[in-house]
Amino acid sequence: MKPMTLWFPLMFGLAGCGKPADIRAPGEVHVLPDAVYNVKFETKDGTTISGYLLAAKGDKGVVLLHMWDKDATTWQPHLKAFLDQGITVLAPDGIGFGGSNERKGSHIEPQRDITDEIDAAIKYVSDRYATHIGIAGASYGANNALRYAAKHPEIKAIALLSPGKDYFGLQVADAAKEYKGDALVLFAKNDSLLEGGPSIIKAGMGDRAEMVEQSGSNHGTDMLTDRAMLDRLVQFFEEKLK
Repeated sequence: MKPMTLWFPLMFGLAGCGKPADIRAPGEVHVLPDAVYNVKFETKDGTTISGYLLAAKGDKGVVLLHMWDKDATTWQPHLKAFLDQGITVLAPDGIGFGGSNERKGSHIEPQRDITDEIDAAIKYVSDRYATHIGIAGASYGANNALRYAAKHPEIKAIALLSPGKDYFGLQVADAAKEYKGDALVLFAKNDSLLEGGPSIIKAGMGDRAEMVEQSGSNHGTDMLTDRAMLDRLVQFFEEKLK
């Protein structure tokens, strides 16, 4: 089934995103350079995925995966930081969350393994905007990102925000050993949900995993209220997506 594509300009009050850009036909690359857009596309099984897109003019792109029981709005305040460094970002609602809640017209429940969503999101970005694509995931999104990248060697860079040892059966130990790219691991020192996840990833990846520890107990994208953490996240992809 050919993915559907819908475009809706959104006025979120982001700096630099105050007016809609010229809308070109879907399939053209490097469009919408100064507006956040809501896009919809489909997975192979017909699940509708909704997401926020901010397109840059470069060849780098990042898919942003949110925390469990949240949606893509948790990434929305941080999108422009990527744009400022020439990186296209797509933040999809996870399957069963936000606007990603229908499959062929029927309502669906949240999915813990979102491999199909990641596949569709990467294809959406690679078909239109970027040739070098990474993934950033928060909490269960981080575990999904690592496990996906371990099976897809074309993914050379991933950022993991608060990865856990085992979220909903999504364990990281084997994936950390299997993944051959680079990883940035952001976590809070007193986050009790991790159960040693960052240490397990470090043991599996060695020097290919950069560990950045934050004080306190913030979890997932909540850590990005610290501008230094956000800046390091964006810089990581700027450096590694080549």
